[in-house]
Amino acid sequence: MASQFNYEELVELFIGIEGIDVNQRREVIGHAALSWALYHHNEGLVRLLLDTPGIDIEILDAWDRTPLMLAAEFGIITVAELLLDHGANVNARFVASPALSYAADEGHQEVDGA
Repeated sequence: MASQFNYEELVELFIGIEGIDVNQRREVIGHAALSWALYHHNEGLVRLLLDTPGIDIEILDAWDRTPLMLAAEFGIITVAELLLDHGANVNARFVASPALSYAADEGHQEVDGA
């Protein structure tokens, strides 16, 4: 919930607590912390989460999009590169479309060339 409301400091506090599942999805909306960080375009929070042991970089949002798909769709080049550096699957598909097609669909050619 802390990442849903873009509270980076609270997320940092919570991930240090034993038993916290950083990949837990909110029941009502269905997004996990990493998806929320992308929706807020919060690169610092994305970095924090990517450095968290056990983070699932392929976790799907409520509409079955991966974090890389979201970064490509939103045109967040630095975050797309971070996700790729952490092993994100560039060939992950949503309704038969690869992640980088989101970049082209939204007019973000700079991400498509990343």
